[in-house]
Amino acid sequence: MKRGFLKNKSLAASNSSGSSAFSSSSAAPASGAPPTRPASRPNAPLSRVPIPPSLVQETQDKVSPVKIEVLQRDANGAYVNPQPANGVDYNSLDAGSASELLKLAGLDSSMLESGAADAINISNVRIVTIPAQRPFLAAVSPRIANKIENSPRLCVRYTTPEPPRYRVCESRVHGKGVFATEAIERGGLVLRESPMVVTSQMMTSAPGGGNMIQQGEIFAEMVYQALPEEDKKEFMSFVNCKPEKTHGVKRGIMDTNSSGIASGGIFKGPYGAITRDISRLNHSCEPNACALWDVDTMTFGLYAERPIKKGEEIFIAYVETSQPKQQRQYALWGLYSFICQCTKCSRE
Repeated sequence: MKRGFLKNKSLAASNSSGSSAFSSSSAAPASGAPPTRPASRPNAPLSRVPIPPSLVQETQDKVSPVKIEVLQRDANGAYVNPQPANGVDYNSLDAGSASELLKLAGLDSSMLESGAADAINISNVRIVTIPAQRPFLAAVSPRIANKIENSPRLCVRYTTPEPPRYRVCESRVHGKGVFATEAIERGGLVLRESPMVVTSQMMTSAPGGGNMIQQGEIFAEMVYQALPEEDKKEFMSFVNCKPEKTHGVKRGIMDTNSSGIASGGIFKGPYGAITRDISRLNHSCEPNACALWDVDTMTFGLYAERPIKKGEEIFIAYVETSQPKQQRQYALWGLYSFICQCTKCSRE
């Protein structure tokens, strides 16, 4: 299983001299019956996703005939009026599930308050090549595309550990995984790699272009066709854990395996990146590594959060690991359709 857009809490932005905070053991997700939804969010703050009134009607137009309405709450967070029987309350969901649902409506909850999103109409998407040390594609707005094309020196050069400190092979957890080929010290760089492709996550529908699922697949197909042949094969080898009712095959692969990159540099707003090896990392609620997006080099660096033994599988966290087990299990099932059986979940 892999990360969906903007869901991987191990990912953050840094500059070339940036560092990360390190924490701690391994994992084993497995499929099964969906976990019980948490009855409440005892550890969640009372702050709500602020949806500007102007966006309510705009979103309503996109998802019709589904009805969207704003429900008032009192000071304790309780509803003033009863909820609709078949309604879905974004704010009662864990943050990951709420963001996933909002994204299906063309919105990103992290960007609503500031209004800083670089929203792109699907009919205006530009796919350009980033002139990095290892060039990669970016599906962006015309405004960002022009900046890229007129900025030949967007990325500084970088180095990677030689010989490689990892290998990709079959995992006991799920599909392929990443394994250490030597002992790696705490804080050590495991690998650094450029994305295969970076895509905007704020897509709006083209008028008369079909429903959101169809348009999402059209967008994914555009990106796929622009990839080099070797990357097309790699792309199609990734896992797709998204349901058919919300995703086509290629969009499902894209959303399952993309890692969110924090805003910085040329990318303003929510963007996600598919990488050849970091996208293979499996999940643990006690990860032994974290991946950081470096703005200067436009690469992901994978760092050990604790000493990693030779032959040990390397894990990152797909969800916020400080949440109670029930919250984590619910989020992982909703986003990636598996029940985590890592050391932390087995112990709790």
